[in-house]
Amino acid sequence: MFTPLQSPAGMKLGAEYGLPEKTDTVIMISPQGRVFTHSGVMLEAFKLMGGGYKLLSGLSLIPRVIRDGIYRFIANYRYRWFGKKEACVIPDPKWKDRFLE
Repeated sequence: MFTPLQSPAGMKLGAEYGLPEKTDTVIMISPQGRVFTHSGVMLEAFKLMGGGYKLLSGLSLIPRVIRDGIYRFIANYRYRWFGKKEACVIPDPKWKDRFLE
């Protein structure tokens, strides 16, 4: 499920998990209640997606400081490499149950 940190649900989760009000990355709270940021989000998502993606979670063997450095490098240059959209995608109504209000 998804929610902006600034939304009522995001602020409630932020208070519950001690999350910052502003951040430069995505934050993930796992089904077990663990908080992930930066490259940790990506690795945890690979585990949850299963299949061949689960193999990519093996990248967790790389020290976090290196993984997060690579993550930040990619984040800083992604628009230069892949371009930037003029507007955010509006989610399809059939995905409404994936977003917290």
